[in-house]
Amino acid sequence: MNHWHILVVLLSLFVQLDVLASPLISQQLDKCSVGVVNMGSGSVKVEHELSPEVLRGLIERNEALVKQMAKQVVEQCDIPNTQVAIDSFFKIVQQRPVPIEELDRKFREMARHYKDLMDRAKTLTSEDPEVQKLREDAIKALEVFDFENADKWLNEAQEKDAVAIQALETEGKRIQEATNKRKLSRVDSLVTLAKSKDFQLKYAESGSYYQQAAELLPEEHEEDKGNYLNDAGVAFHNAGIYEQALPLYQEVIRIREEVLGECDPDYASSLNNLANLYQDQGKHEQALPLYQQASKIYEEVLGKQHPDYASSLNNLANLYQNQGKYEQALPLYQQASKIYEQVLGKQHPNYAQNLNNLANLYQNQGKYEQALPLYQQASKIYEQVLGKQHPNYASSLNNFANLYHSQGQYEQALQLYQQASKIYEQVLGRQHPSYASSLNNLANLHHSQERYDQALPLYQEALKIREQVLGKQHPSYASSLNDLALLYYSQGQYDQALPLYQETSKIYEQVLGKHHPDYASSLNNLASLYYSRGQYDQALPLHQEALKIREQVLGKQHTDCAGSLNNLALLYGSQGKYENALPLFQQAVEIFTKALGEKHPNTQVVAKNLRQLQDYLNGKYQIIVKQVHPDSPAAQLGIQAGDIFTHYNQRPILGRAQFIQGRAKEPADGAAKELTVLREGKSLTFQLKPGKIGAVLEEKLKSEL
Repeated sequence: MNHWHILVVLLSLFVQLDVLASPLISQQLDKCSVGVVNMGSGSVKVEHELSPEVLRGLIERNEALVKQMAKQVVEQCDIPNTQVAIDSFFKIVQQRPVPIEELDRKFREMARHYKDLMDRAKTLTSEDPEVQKLREDAIKALEVFDFENADKWLNEAQEKDAVAIQALETEGKRIQEATNKRKLSRVDSLVTLAKSKDFQLKYAESGSYYQQAAELLPEEHEEDKGNYLNDAGVAFHNAGIYEQALPLYQEVIRIREEVLGECDPDYASSLNNLANLYQDQGKHEQALPLYQQASKIYEEVLGKQHPDYASSLNNLANLYQNQGKYEQALPLYQQASKIYEQVLGKQHPNYAQNLNNLANLYQNQGKYEQALPLYQQASKIYEQVLGKQHPNYASSLNNFANLYHSQGQYEQALQLYQQASKIYEQVLGRQHPSYASSLNNLANLHHSQERYDQALPLYQEALKIREQVLGKQHPSYASSLNDLALLYYSQGQYDQALPLYQETSKIYEQVLGKHHPDYASSLNNLASLYYSRGQYDQALPLHQEALKIREQVLGKQHTDCAGSLNNLALLYGSQGKYENALPLFQQAVEIFTKALGEKHPNTQVVAKNLRQLQDYLNGKYQIIVKQVHPDSPAAQLGIQAGDIFTHYNQRPILGRAQFIQGRAKEPADGAAKELTVLREGKSLTFQLKPGKIGAVLEEKLKSEL
């Protein structure tokens, strides 16, 4: 048996554990406004969307709670007609459902949209008495939250303007001025209509109206055009229609650079919006310079004590953490945290979220003692501000449990996982992805303790929920398949694991594309399975492709790349290709040491792999005959148990794998080659023909002989 291989730990199987993300909380500049959006952190997964039907059921079952939340926002934001407003808020989220944990933020966004809408509506004027009458009627309808009639009359107003515009345009240049006035009148109606759709959370419709308004503006209104195109881009981004948002954001940057200059906060905001879009698409290299430029502008124009500057630092830190650049992320998180504390206070959710991001960074670096108090503080803030029955509090418990799990403190982790799962079940229901993820986390914990019988039903239930709620083409469903495959793999049930790994890889390829880190991880897992089955020729191209993707997407200094290098080196070592394995182990150790430090478990495992290989190359191991089968070629030659193989074909034997792999390539009808063995201090030679020799070989350190 190959000793150095026995001692090797397959470090980077890179199985995707389901880690519940702490919900992202927008930067609130006042009690009704939403500022720069934080992008989330590192290895934490993105929240999954429920179907509208499931969300609607959650909202309707919690009607009293939802209306109480709406009432609080309505009163804080001084919105008139309180009861009518509350009913309208509830009706809208019932028709356009959002997750329960997002309601407070969404209600505040709606309140801001409503106040913006009413401010805009009250400035409307028109030279056409019919249009003016329709607008006045629309304003009265908006005041009582009658959006059906308001939208109807606003549509009629803009349609009358459209008809009038068409008539005026036919009269030629002499009435161009009147045409432009009419266009501006229609723009007013379109923008007001778009803001109405914003309030109703109908982002795709809102984006269309904003885009129509921007395209209708005369040339001398270039700044307004940039603003409306930006609003359209944000709306399409919120709707998840990235391909429509991208060219709009790019055009906004061009316009604002030309009209406002590169030192304007609105120009910085447009850079940040485009970076957010690239980040959502996984295009880190394209997002980085945009975040950096935006942050620099905020610092110079708004100052270092502004929340927008803090949020820009947090966005940049998140990006660095996703790239594995922990040393660059750390000071940015710390600086953002200090600003949030000074400007917003220690009881603000944004401050808690930043603590969570910082703790996650420390955990990824293996600095558990530094992560622990930050997770505790974030959890305490969520408990005090949001209450123990809030999903954000449950997520903080889950993050806390993940830390204990990483440290092997399984009992502490179990209690927190169970508590978080119970909250998710009570608040969100058993058909919610967050509840499924909590089951998956519990299964991972049992898996780590080799309690396979307890892990299996939890994995299966999580998989079933994700299939029913998210569908089979969702990354989270693929993640569940991967976890189930790993469970079978851990039990040596390779035939059951293989089709699950293959299906996981296929889903990631179809949904995320071949240049996504998750697809690379699926290739890595599949390669590891082939490796364990001794199918090295099938494992090699998969490990190579996984490494190539990770280097291209994450950069050559990312820890995922180090994991791939380690796995590829293990494969080469098992094939006896030690000269190929050595530089890969060295690269992996260098990357892990730089990113995580010498004491991190990952660094120590790969360093141990490297030392084992170096011991081989330095001749510290020898090949011992453990057993000779009767009537075998070895027995016929006179080879005995206890013999030490030293040379083959007049070359030193460096390892068992090298000896076996080398002989396997020899032609069956090839000539016999000289085998030198050491027996009781004497050197003996035998002429060994190609083929199996009929002996059991093992490796031992010379110091053990």
